[in-house]
Amino acid sequence: KMGIGGPSPASGSSCATCLKKFLVHFRRPQSYSGNYGFDWLRDDYINANKRIVNERNAKKAFCLDVAKLKNEYKLDIKNPIAPYGVEYFPAWLSIFSYIQGSNNPNISTMTKDGVKLDLYIEALESLSSDGTELIFSCSNKFIQISPQNIPLTNILKNKILDTDGTKQYYHAARSILVKCHGGWLNHHEEVKVFAKKGKVQVEVGKLMLYRNDVVKHADIILIPVITEYKNGHPVLPARVDAYEHLIKRVSFNQALIRAEIKREAVIDLTKHMGDVDVRTIYASNGAYYKVDPVNSKNKILVQGSSSSDFAKALRNIYNKFGPIQIHGGIDQNGKGLSSSNKTFIFLTTKQTAAGGVCTLDGHIWGDMVVVFNSNLHHAHSYPHELGHSFSLPHTFQTGSMAKHSFYRGYTENYMDYSSDELGNPNVFHDKKLNKPFTFYKWQWDIMRNDKSMR
Repeated sequence: KMGIGGPSPASGSSCATCLKKFLVHFRRPQSYSGNYGFDWLRDDYINANKRIVNERNAKKAFCLDVAKLKNEYKLDIKNPIAPYGVEYFPAWLSIFSYIQGSNNPNISTMTKDGVKLDLYIEALESLSSDGTELIFSCSNKFIQISPQNIPLTNILKNKILDTDGTKQYYHAARSILVKCHGGWLNHHEEVKVFAKKGKVQVEVGKLMLYRNDVVKHADIILIPVITEYKNGHPVLPARVDAYEHLIKRVSFNQALIRAEIKREAVIDLTKHMGDVDVRTIYASNGAYYKVDPVNSKNKILVQGSSSSDFAKALRNIYNKFGPIQIHGGIDQNGKGLSSSNKTFIFLTTKQTAAGGVCTLDGHIWGDMVVVFNSNLHHAHSYPHELGHSFSLPHTFQTGSMAKHSFYRGYTENYMDYSSDELGNPNVFHDKKLNKPFTFYKWQWDIMRNDKSMR
């Protein structure tokens, strides 16, 4: 007697109801720009597919602890599956809910029209046009899926090589539309994918939908820093084109966070030249003043630039003279605490050894970031530094503050660097390729729980 799914027929024979073995994976389309959240366990992260230059060019998995990362992508899965005994990790999609005519703060028009996703078919045996159909279903009434049925033969026309691995898949571009209309997801939800032939049906894939009943808000205050005048006019730091769009629509929105520039004000350090912290700022290109570890009332002149000392000096200055004050001061004057739900971005024409920095007190990320002159035109720097403020370390960081660690310069993540440890460029930073930057699902979780969110 044949059970669900049935046995595959013997070689040279056929079976009217036997399902061929395959898996279905959801992937973002080639046109993806970061305008919604999408994450999956990339094959390169867990398998030794690519060569790592600073590991003597040996093939290594990009993640340093594969087992730990796999366990991460098993978390929060609704009704886990292992079709045909194969380990399966669903992709994650995060989209805002839309309710027509409502101005509720937990909805948005950003993904009003839904998102179209690619389908990848992973063949576990030879496939053919045998009448098999894919069925997509979600039990949540607010999720709309279109189409709900696709003949397998429609997807067997094209193959694609996985750019994040070595496998080949049958591929259907932008073939599934997913919307969330009329209400919220109070829990993580699932879209189930079934393979059906005749009366036989097997679940062969899944897409996880991130709960969207609470949209977090990050209120950002932009502070250009004046440190010089030319021809009687203040020299204002430059800024990235469409920086507000960048922060609001192609970065933190992936974590269902509405990050917006709420206020902007200039601080002019030339008006406070007698302040010891201001002198530290002006020494940024050469010597530096720092606190004497023996006597905290004294300042010691040290050689070399320190971005962290610069940031702490700027924090001290702002808490004394800043135009937009918050209760207790930024980071409560170095205590690593916040009750203001405000995050400050300082732009400066000064330079240190780093392109940007976030204040850090102990193991607590601060509520202010600085973008230095070299990175004022780098779109990646704004979300990168703000990501630190929202509790994210670098992707390549190790130790107690790192949830997962990857080789530096090999990912598209906002928290990675533009080069590896030997200075070789990260391909995702090649503007000609126009690749998007992203945050991972586990980073969504961390940022949404940051102390500065409201």
